[in-house]
Amino acid sequence: MEVHSAETSEVSVVLAKLAWLKEFLQSRCPDLWTLTRSGPLETQFVWVASGRYNIPGHVPQLRKLRTMGLDPPRRLLRLP
Repeated sequence: MEVHSAETSEVSVVLAKLAWLKEFLQSRCPDLWTLTRSGPLETQFVWVASGRYNIPGHVPQLRKLRTMGLDPPRRLLRLP
């Protein structure tokens, strides 16, 4: 989970953090990576918006998020 401001200009920052995290888990924590990837549900990475939400639905940055496997930021995350 990444709590980060949800601005169009911040999409590239969050995607860079996601890429770093995936690489870190695969290279430095392979057992954790394997464990999370082999569970009943695939690992889900979540962006939780801190403060206002300013990413319109038509911008290319939103498409890039989805292409990289990340849903748009959420205002609220409910854990089971």
